[in-house]
Amino acid sequence: MEQEIQLIIRKTIAAVGMELNVIPRNTGVNMMYDFIQHCILVDSDRLLSAKDEMKNGFPLNEYVQALTLHELGHALDRKALLASLPGTREVIELKRKHDQQELYSSTHLLKKLVDENDQDYLFEETAWNHAERLNNTYQLVSTTCMVQMKLHGLATYQQAFSKDRIIYDGLVAAETALIDE
Repeated sequence: MEQEIQLIIRKTIAAVGMELNVIPRNTGVNMMYDFIQHCILVDSDRLLSAKDEMKNGFPLNEYVQALTLHELGHALDRKALLASLPGTREVIELKRKHDQQELYSSTHLLKKLVDENDQDYLFEETAWNHAERLNNTYQLVSTTCMVQMKLHGLATYQQAFSKDRIIYDGLVAAETALIDE
């Protein structure tokens, strides 16, 4: 199955005229664009289980092509991803220096996490928009598949980031209330 998945990915990359290496790697993420090495990493086992988690299941070929287009969308945004690296390193360092209690009780620290989340969401949205444009040009997957995959992918990020945003908004509201008193 891994060979079949890799073949679909390589054919999709070739179909849109791009060149990236595809590297199998057990990352726990179905597929990801490594913007530093400019390659696509694929975890076939996770990809298959993620496909099964989708409510509106699509054939493997279409599912993998849509995901590949999304990762290629990230590749098209590589300069912005590389430019974000210093900020990402700063957030990683914050997480190393501060425990969760400290991070989630300081508006200053939590703001950095929320800003990073917002940037990551924007990168995801941009990648899906690029993927849709690629698909409109090359007609590889159905519009229904592309829209459903985009909505599902973005919802996953919204869900993951909503906790930080809610806590941050609560901290800001509490601080504002104290100032207003």
